[in-house]
Amino acid sequence: MTNVINFGRNVLEEHKKDFEKEVYDLNPDKEDYDIKLDWDSLQKNIHINDDLKIIHTFDFDIFHLWAISSGNELVISINYLMEANNFYEKLKIPREKFRKYSVII
Repeated sequence: MTNVINFGRNVLEEHKKDFEKEVYDLNPDKEDYDIKLDWDSLQKNIHINDDLKIIHTFDFDIFHLWAISSGNELVISINYLMEANNFYEKLKIPREKFRKYSVII
């Protein structure tokens, strides 16, 4: 039984390494670049900022954010939360890589 568990862990670790490499090496195509968000301009959008200010409350409306962000609500919210909680530094994740990845997925 121990051999089976160890084998499973080894396979999981191999897949984890492959996944991390693929995520790090992502090369977005032209369509992904076309929809890439300009984070600086988003931070200046007063309507998006008003929504993001209450993201940690029950008053937050993801559907309103969807409507005012042209369907980019998940990209905007995850990047906002990463920034607001200092996860880029804490987890040592490069901002540009994560932002590129969040648009692609």
